Amino acid sequence: MNNKNPQKTVCVYEPDFFRRFADLSYTCESWRDPTGKFIYISPSCERITGYTPEEFYQDDVLMERIIHPDHLEKWLHHQHDISPSGEYKSLDFLIITKTGSRKWISHYCCAVYDKNGNPLGIRSSNSDITIRKQAEEALEKAARLDPLTGLLNRRAFMARIKNEEARFSRSKRSFCLLMADIDHFKLINDTYGHDAGDYILKELSRLMTETLRLQDSIGRWGGEEFLVMLPETEMSGAGYVAEKLRAMIEKHRFPYQEHQLSITVSFGISSYADSMSINDCLKKADDNLYLAKRHGRNRVFPENIQEKE
Repeated sequence: MNNKNPQKTVCVYEPDFFRRFADLSYTCESWRDPTGKFIYISPSCERITGYTPEEFYQDDVLMERIIHPDHLEKWLHHQHDISPSGEYKSLDFLIITKTGSRKWISHYCCAVYDKNGNPLGIRSSNSDITIRKQAEEALEKAARLDPLTGLLNRRAFMARIKNEEARFSRSKRSFCLLMADIDHFKLINDTYGHDAGDYILKELSRLMTETLRLQDSIGRWGGEEFLVMLPETEMSGAGYVAEKLRAMIEKHRFPYQEHQLSITVSFGISSYADSMSINDCLKKADDNLYLAKRHGRNRVFPENIQEKE
């Protein structure tokens, strides 16, 4: 390294030494001249991308073409922001390999200079971090999803509600909550066993998810209780959705072994616009669920809100 400026560190590389080292590297090492043309790329590029060094030499924009479309913009910003000081810059992004598979790449680069401080281009190092990213995604998924149903767990759902609350503070467009509980669920477990109960929970989760809009959220609140959030929805619209779900579930049959099981679900509804806080909104939905149960189950409470509004 040659420190020409006390505030900036300039990296200096000898080409012959760099090639001898990079040819044996497990990572994909590359060197582009100031015009962006590859003057060196290590043999490991083929293991990582499926493309040979010769293909990269013949196509100056091959790297840009194999970057996943969703990540191309941040790659271009990254390239534009490479510092002339020789400071290292890093970026993680997805590529599409020659065989069509997706891989995560950890990319480090810096400006390169000769001994006299003349620019030689950009030196970069690229590592395949796909396994690490998959492990991180699996851990993240496990932290936010209910393991049985695949729905959002209670903590993740609360985070989703808080995000919607923040959006409400800006747009003043209300959202509603549906608290749903399977009627007499203990009877299913006692009669057919807990495997049957688990099957009902998973199938019900699938049915409700398929019925709701893409912008709606559904989570397992606990046991046989579910929570649905309907963004930009008034009470009348929430009542329509709840009644649609209730009627669909009542008619559905759940084939389990030699049995055709049936269930009903009770719903309690609340609107954030009519509440003082998230906890208040949750309590109103829970209170209304209790009233739905008290008034005979298999119903939506408040009742007839579609006609009232």
